[in-house]
Amino acid sequence: MAFGSEFALRIARQSSSTVVATAPGSFHNVPFVSEGLVTDVPELISDTIRARYEPGPSAPGIVSAMGDIVLHPSPDQIGLFAYAAMGIASSTQINSTYRHIFVPTQVRYTDRIAIQPFTILKYAGVDTSDFQYTDSCLNRLAIDIVAGQYLRATANWVCRISSLVAQSSGTFVEAQEYTWNQASISVGGAAMTDWQSVTLTIDNGLEMVPTLDGTTVNRLILRNNFRQINLSGTADLPDLDEWKTFRAGSRTPVIITIEGTSIGSGNVETLKFDLPDFRYSAFPIGASGPTRVTVGFQGRAVYHPGSALAFMVTCINTRANY
Repeated sequence: MAFGSEFALRIARQSSSTVVATAPGSFHNVPFVSEGLVTDVPELISDTIRARYEPGPSAPGIVSAMGDIVLHPSPDQIGLFAYAAMGIASSTQINSTYRHIFVPTQVRYTDRIAIQPFTILKYAGVDTSDFQYTDSCLNRLAIDIVAGQYLRATANWVCRISSLVAQSSGTFVEAQEYTWNQASISVGGAAMTDWQSVTLTIDNGLEMVPTLDGTTVNRLILRNNFRQINLSGTADLPDLDEWKTFRAGSRTPVIITIEGTSIGSGNVETLKFDLPDFRYSAFPIGASGPTRVTVGFQGRAVYHPGSALAFMVTCINTRANY
């Protein structure tokens, strides 16, 4: 009998595509809220007519795996997901702490894999085996900041190969997870205190592609769309300043900073999202009744030539690198 409380997830960066990560010290033990990484084996059913009402024989189709991991970001583990979503990481030591900067890659990892692949191990609490997902790429990462709640992240993975391996083990870090009151937002260089919730989404637009290579798994994981970095949320309406920005089609910088506990030498555990150019795509104002009016806004990060990027993530923690 299986229980979700006995599940375990471990994720490690691969040295190259198709090469499984195996070194125990390379795996991050990831606490999670829920996960839905599953293997899909579609059935190919023959449509040949055989003078009967039942369908014909069948064969297994292309084997793949995909699904979401939902977690509460902590200062240590969120860098792993930022790296997986963005593709480029640089780390600098600051006394006894480290600053990690993640920016979106502008090159393919290989001709076969669009971005940095990872190996994911999942123990389901039964048997003595782990599910192993190889060439796992982070397709979409969404960060939710809602007043009165822990931060919440949803990571959608696409995985080229799934298999069973011997059960692994690891130690989970009792990290303090970020809460809403540790977040501050700056829009256009001024503090924004009217947003009640915000969701930041990095969408890589990945697609798994099979080829006639004699195997039963997808051969490629490639981009099939532009990368999109979207920002949406719910805002109070004390004035029309943000609507005027929307109406004018203006661009404005947005910075979201989450600061946790002190980690010495004047540094605190920090997670920062920097959108040099943000443009509202929707700012609908309407009344559904006599109740308080809120606005469900939407927008996106626009590529900023001066910064040579559309988005940047900064983490400060005690991990040396990712």
